[in-house]
Amino acid sequence: MVDSGDFPSWGIWCFRLDNATGQSDTNETVGCQVVYTGGDPVVSNGGIMVDYNLNIFHGSNRGNAGDPLHRLFRWNDWGAMGGTSGSLPPPNSSGFTAFANGGPAPAWQIGSGDDYMSAIWDTAIDSRTHPKLVACAMAQSSANVAGGFSGKNGGIRIVSADDGSIVKTNLDLANWYNDVAFDNVGNVYGASRSSNRWRTWSPPGPNTNTTTAVFGIQVSAAATAAHITTTVVSGGNVSITFTADPSDSASAFTLLAAATVHGSYTPVGVSATQVSPGTFNFTVPVNGGTQFYQISR
Repeated sequence: MVDSGDFPSWGIWCFRLDNATGQSDTNETVGCQVVYTGGDPVVSNGGIMVDYNLNIFHGSNRGNAGDPLHRLFRWNDWGAMGGTSGSLPPPNSSGFTAFANGGPAPAWQIGSGDDYMSAIWDTAIDSRTHPKLVACAMAQSSANVAGGFSGKNGGIRIVSADDGSIVKTNLDLANWYNDVAFDNVGNVYGASRSSNRWRTWSPPGPNTNTTTAVFGIQVSAAATAAHITTTVVSGGNVSITFTADPSDSASAFTLLAAATVHGSYTPVGVSATQVSPGTFNFTVPVNGGTQFYQISR
């Protein structure tokens, strides 16, 4: 846990969970202080993640323009400070603090004086096993700093997990973001409080189309001989091409639609046309939302 207060900070604390039940370890009654600071950094609720090697990544919600304190940190293997590398200290290690004032420094710390890293609300890593990237979401509404929504800083910054160097700055600076996350193929997800929407970015490479959608249209095939082959959105219409027996006529088919995949399907009220023997088409206007289609006789 991170301390959401300012100075002096209680830093970062660990409380053990029981791996079998997911609940609090009954042997853990006081917790273990991992990071205590009274200067830079001041741990102030900018999000935290821990990888499986006990490396800590956390943000600090610094909101003053030109603030000289750092905003994003990595602390290496705090378990090793209390014994075995990559292992937690024993329960109730209240007298142990891995990173204290005058003790080991963070592996890296960045953001001093950088108003484009102000007001971090959340921090995420792309992998618990071997993180390569760290993302931080920003929503600066308390101080008049450069850029962003209403002229104040926002967006999502991505840096290297190895050294804190900038990989991307700043995704969608024009909006404030309170939350950020990665999926298993490296897509970045952000929740914006200024635009009230989720937004997704895909990295370069073969998975750049993993988040592509066409007007939210999804198709659910009915249990008939008709088989939908393509859906195309153009000029405000959805063109649905399907195949059936070459002996069928277009009038034999009815197009049904519903707002949810398991919803109540009702006739759309359009007639099919025959493209060629065994190939048919329905064309309907886009309704502005996700729509599910079935074709029946």
